[in-house]
Amino acid sequence: MLIVTFFLMVGYASTSNPADLTKQTSDSLSVEKDYFAIEINGVVCGYMESEESTMIQNERTMLKSELSMFIMLSLLGSEFNTEMKLTSLLDPVTKRYHYTKGDIKQGAMNRNFEVKVENNTAVVTSSLSPQPKTIELTPEVLVG
Repeated sequence: MLIVTFFLMVGYASTSNPADLTKQTSDSLSVEKDYFAIEINGVVCGYMESEESTMIQNERTMLKSELSMFIMLSLLGSEFNTEMKLTSLLDPVTKRYHYTKGDIKQGAMNRNFEVKVENNTAVVTSSLSPQPKTIELTPEVLVG
């Protein structure tokens, strides 16, 4: 549930009217950075930074994606900040995940998860579960 919630939150933040503030590209390093404002009901309440680069791992070219998000919100008069970081290694052609690690901090709560994909299985570890979970990846299961 944590992973689904995290990706839904990332999707909402990145599509909730982001303002593309800056874009940097360095051909020699093959790094691209994007900055977005996060706006809810007409009020800018946070930002998101996205960085993509290419790297070689196990003699394979991989796409490394790093996402950082910070949101300041208040609920019923109480302020709480949310910080999320996601690091992923993806196939550059299919954009399917080979590895993902996420950290979520909200007030005193800290949660994290990690997904490793090899062949036809994904191993999911989470701070919410004491045991890793192995998921068989059938054609009906989408990863990435």
